[in-house]
Amino acid sequence: AIIIASPNYTHFEYLKKLVSTYNGYILCEKPPVTSIEQIDFLNSLSKKDKSRIYFNFNYRFSNLAKVLKSYMNSEQIGKIISINIISTHGLAFKNDYENSWRADGQKNKHTILETVSIHYVDLFSSIFGKINQAKYFPNLVSERGSSFDTSNLLIKYSNGVSLSIFNSYATPYLEDFLILGTNGYIRILDNELKIYSPRDTYDDNGF
Repeated sequence: AIIIASPNYTHFEYLKKLVSTYNGYILCEKPPVTSIEQIDFLNSLSKKDKSRIYFNFNYRFSNLAKVLKSYMNSEQIGKIISINIISTHGLAFKNDYENSWRADGQKNKHTILETVSIHYVDLFSSIFGKINQAKYFPNLVSERGSSFDTSNLLIKYSNGVSLSIFNSYATPYLEDFLILGTNGYIRILDNELKIYSPRDTYDDNGF
């Protein structure tokens, strides 16, 4: 097998060449490609060629995926209606970041979206299905390099679930996931999972 673990903008040229000259398996890092035209090329490949290529969307096999599948429509959580993801760290302030391919806006303007956010888009879309609406708010916060280092992505699925994904290379490290349902919610903060349920819980004053 051949592994493509190069900068995002180079994936397409490697894939295009390997599909025509190599008969083995190909593992390609995400994102598969970086333009609609390149996606169209991938879609045009034969079923045989498609079956030889795997894109590294490994969040599908993560503990977060297992939690989602375990508690979807459960008695504890009820119907999931909203998910909020915050996943950040301070990569943009490391000494070698400014001269790296991730910071090169000429070739990778949307690096944070293509490299981090796309994992969550793939995971939740594999579970919730079709996206009805999406809004994307990118920003260059660190002023280091020329590609966006921060993004907020808002998604509405056809089944009614809303999803907010905030990623940044320009803040302190934080992994904070909130999964809100009609009868409870799940909070995963710093790898600690807590479940709050049921909805109808009252204090001594009946509130």
